[in-house]
Order: sequence, then structure tokens, then C-alpha cells
Amino acid sequence: GGGMLSTPYGVFARPGAVGSRSETRFAVVPEVDLQLSYQLTKNVELRFGYDFLFLSDMVWAGNQLSRSIHAPTDALGAFSSQPQGLSRPFETETFWAQSFRAGVNLRF
Repeated sequence: GGGMLSTPYGVFARPGAVGSRSETRFAVVPEVDLQLSYQLTKNVELRFGYDFLFLSDMVWAGNQLSRSIHAPTDALGAFSSQPQGLSRPFETETFWAQSFRAGVNLRF
């Protein structure tokens, strides 16, 4: 039932809500890599491994986008271009990843 509005910019890329910011933070990024191999026979070797990576202070680009839409309109129903400031601090989180490996080496 309603009309369609068009604007020269996207919903999340409004004037005043785009730009760049930077911060300098200290983060810890330890990594563990364990490997074990066992010579089963003269020609067969079994291998096992484990990796672990941890980031103490990570910023995902998608998490910095505010999902709340403040879309003021003028009297004709068109979006006005009131600037919205970028005063939110970066949202950080910890990240970790791990993997397991297994393999067999055959020698002929």
C-alpha cells in the first residue's frame, strides 16, 4: 500500500555514517602447533597434529555496522540527509581456532 522511496545512498551508507576510524590496541596472538609421528614399519609412518590459534582482541568489520536505521524524512517523504556521528567504540571480541590432522606416509 505504500510508495517506494529512492535515495542517492544506501540504507547503511547515509551521509555522516560513513568514513574511517582507527585505534591502536595491544593484542596477544599465541599459536600452538603440536606434531607427532610414529614409524609403524619400515615403509609406513603415521602422523598426527594439533593446531590452536587465539586472538585476544579482534575487530570484525561486520560487527561495527549499526543495524539500527535512523531514517528521518522530510515533508515529501524523501530521506533527509541529517548526519549521524560515528561515536561508538569498536566492538571487540576474542577469537580462537583449532584443527586436528592425521595422515599416513607410505614409502616404496
